[in-house]
Amino acid sequence: MDIELVQAWERRSDACARNNLGVCFEFGLCMQKDVERAVQFYHLASTQGLDVAQCNLGSCHDRGVGVVRDEAKALQLYRCAARSSHGRSLCNLGYCYKHGIAGVPKDVNNAVRLFRRAADQGHARAMSNLAVCYKHGEGIDEDKEMAVALFRGAAEKGDALARCNLGGCLFAGVGVERDVSAACEQFHLAADQGEANSMYSLSFCYRQGIGVAQSDLEADRLCQRAAEQGHVGALESLYPVLFKRPLNSFQSAQAQ
Repeated sequence: MDIELVQAWERRSDACARNNLGVCFEFGLCMQKDVERAVQFYHLASTQGLDVAQCNLGSCHDRGVGVVRDEAKALQLYRCAARSSHGRSLCNLGYCYKHGIAGVPKDVNNAVRLFRRAADQGHARAMSNLAVCYKHGEGIDEDKEMAVALFRGAAEKGDALARCNLGGCLFAGVGVERDVSAACEQFHLAADQGEANSMYSLSFCYRQGIGVAQSDLEADRLCQRAAEQGHVGALESLYPVLFKRPLNSFQSAQAQ
């Protein structure tokens, strides 16, 4: 991206350029990372009605990036962008309704409706979220084959959670013929993207030699990576003593 050109657009009050500058500042693309300035540019672009900027600003409020975390403000911004049928905003709004967070009542039926609107646009995470609903019959009739089809479509678009879930379906033969080798391929792809559940699942496969050549070394490496992200199963596998019984501070000091 030509930053000088974008900055010239920003001086002309171009909403798209302001949003793109926000992205550059948020992620340190072609310039030093500065999340507070990112929020400033997202705000300027969102006040001009740019739906993607409203979503980006909402995400910052949702995560507390560059601003104090404010789920209610995030919800308001997602709703504004969703009025323009912005895919990621529809998906995020659906997630809020599915889990009853950010001050909205839990409404799985509405969540499914929002996920479907975004999925129809090809939004990968919405496809994955809708697949979960189909798999478990949440807000919609259970259809495991449809779930697999949606997971596969989202996985082909590079969604890590979809790859993990598709791997799980292939491993267990849920909605699709069991294929542990194909499952491990999906776990590999998601693990390479930093998805902790896939790291842990792939660690199990390496430990047992299921779908891949047995390797305790690779199993330990993957389990450690998952544990570093706080994955409970991985932590239990690596540090079982921590989960067997409570320790008091005196015992801990004695053990050092």
